[in-house]
Amino acid sequence: MKMMKRIIDKILRPKVLLVLGLLVIVIIGGIYFWLRQSLPPEEEVYSYLEGDENIEVAATEAEIKFWPRERLENSRGIIFYPGPQVEAAAYAGLAWSLAEEGYPVILAEMPFQMAVLNWSRAGEIIEAHDEIESWVLAGHSLGGAMGVRFIDRSRPADVEALILLASYPRQSADISEKDLDVLSLYGSEDEVIDRERLQERKELLPPDARLEELEGANHAGFGQYGEQGGDGKAEISGSEQRRQTVELIIEFIQGD
Repeated sequence: MKMMKRIIDKILRPKVLLVLGLLVIVIIGGIYFWLRQSLPPEEEVYSYLEGDENIEVAATEAEIKFWPRERLENSRGIIFYPGPQVEAAAYAGLAWSLAEEGYPVILAEMPFQMAVLNWSRAGEIIEAHDEIESWVLAGHSLGGAMGVRFIDRSRPADVEALILLASYPRQSADISEKDLDVLSLYGSEDEVIDRERLQERKELLPPDARLEELEGANHAGFGQYGEQGGDGKAEISGSEQRRQTVELIIEFIQGD
């Protein structure tokens, strides 16, 4: 007991407390600085945020909405979770292309561009847009993993499908017994994703989940935010990668 008291007394000395306090400040500051770093959208993306006679675009702090002025009858809405530290607007081109096909799309804004900090955001969006009867939840990288978490923990009945772009479930999120259509897309040149886990974690998805490799595609090409550290060099253009992605998504939604 005396030894413990001496240790506590040493810790509680003003100089030690000062050092510990400074250390805590540095750690918190470092985390905050890291969280504030984001991958901004490329310049060309901003043209998609203006809208036109066919698509209405509305941006708030919570979401960026792409609404076809002429929606397909009974069309599903698509909610999209961005990748980590990627601004939601970086996926505006992808959202625009889907909206052109008649599907309402909502890009979810996340705290510090991290879906892990608000993985249940889809529930808020669904509640706010009760004019849409059924939904598809999609996400890129960590955004996709957080979409799986949402479905695992609190999926409402009107979420009928899941789309993963360069993503796979966390070990703790098993949705293999869910009645859910799943499409998982990844690039052959993606060097960010863990391919071993991609294959292993397929067991956590429903048995009929569809896994597709895009030849020549990489990790960052699903969005428009430039190069990503550690990624492979794509053998196709970003626009071609997104064109193929939209084509497969539309085929998936219309065919399931």
